[in-house]
Amino acid sequence: MTLVKLATLSLFFSSLAVWGQTQADRTQNSGSSPSGGDYGAGAGIPSGGTSRGPSLGGQDRSSPSNPGTRQPPTRDRSGDSMPRDTHDNSRQSNTNDRMRQLGTPVYLHGRVVTDAGEPPPERVIVKLNCGARSTPQDYTDRKGRFSFQPGGNQSLTFSDASVNRARVAGRSSGLTVGSTGSANLSQCHLEAELPGYRSDRLSLGMFRMGSNDVGLIVLHRLEGLIGDTVSVTTLAAPTSAQKAYRKGLKALRRARPNREEAIQHLERAVEVYPEYATAWAALGEARRGLEDGDGARTAYTRAMEADPKFLLPFEPLMDLALNRMDWTELDSLTERYLKLSPRSAKAHFLSALAAANHNDLARAESLVRALKEMDEKDEWPLSYVIMATVHERRAEWERAASEYRAYIALAPDQRTVEMAKRRLHEWETLRIIGPIETIEVETP
Repeated sequence: MTLVKLATLSLFFSSLAVWGQTQADRTQNSGSSPSGGDYGAGAGIPSGGTSRGPSLGGQDRSSPSNPGTRQPPTRDRSGDSMPRDTHDNSRQSNTNDRMRQLGTPVYLHGRVVTDAGEPPPERVIVKLNCGARSTPQDYTDRKGRFSFQPGGNQSLTFSDASVNRARVAGRSSGLTVGSTGSANLSQCHLEAELPGYRSDRLSLGMFRMGSNDVGLIVLHRLEGLIGDTVSVTTLAAPTSAQKAYRKGLKALRRARPNREEAIQHLERAVEVYPEYATAWAALGEARRGLEDGDGARTAYTRAMEADPKFLLPFEPLMDLALNRMDWTELDSLTERYLKLSPRSAKAHFLSALAAANHNDLARAESLVRALKEMDEKDEWPLSYVIMATVHERRAEWERAASEYRAYIALAPDQRTVEMAKRRLHEWETLRIIGPIETIEVETP
């Protein structure tokens, strides 16, 4: 496999971060960074803890109805009321019939907490992962609560180079809405994204129409974390800069984000206070949503320069470098990020990808092995292809074949699986590897 092919694979996998390529084409001009948060809400934000906490699985706790387009019984983001079901158990049947008539869709609600049981130090984005597809769904409020219609918030879909993750073999489309008033999310799980933290994966199942409480998503602070999830520069921002920042963030967090308006306010914020790292990061997100890659890169870089320990701008910068296949910059960014967050699985994977494309086989192998030691290798299936490439370059054909076969077993994407199968078939035909032995079980 050539490095060009490997680079092409990395970009192909980025398209799986949205609900299919067709939808990605439709949403080129909408959305925000999947790894984005609230970028700091000012003083008084609670910090995350380190002790372990509970994690609850998804449960069906609502009454059935048919899909539709009405708004959910969700929280008021300006207040802090929890989402509540609209049905009353004492009048279950009548409510069910009415929900069918009104066409209420499936809504999921729950809460994100740290392993200390506290709200996250930042507002975080909740993502729905179904096989090889990962889709941003909703931002949490300040108390960590979320509520969304699965696949319904197109404003958060961002078609960039977020590399796919897939844990379970053979899982593909994920969301299936049936004619009986239910949604099949049995092939999906929820997780939250916050730099410096690892999210539990909240497995889902069958849900009926209406509001469904899925429970808790727990964030665990990564071991050895040095970087900050909240920028220290926020506390020193003048009142006028904070006011402009809040206005910009409000425009950016609307159901239909007004990025042009957000940019005006955020540019004002950083003009008043050039060291405002959180405002620079939010400005990067707004520009990125308008496909201004160069402008976004400049803003994220300014955020990183203003606060070198601020983790948030690193991941979008890494994604932008991956989009451009700028392996030198990607290598530099991941190296810096791993010094701040040495247990980041994504940074390990992207660093391995950059090393492989720089033909630094020993480093690529070392980084993938680190992923395996963290029990994260299966979460980044392309790491098997990287290892196959490493062994192929060394003419270690059987070991390369073993990595391809492991990738095929995960089956995160059919097109890449077929590529791996063709590779194995070529090697078997050339007799440089042997076929997998088939064990026949005798029937008594």
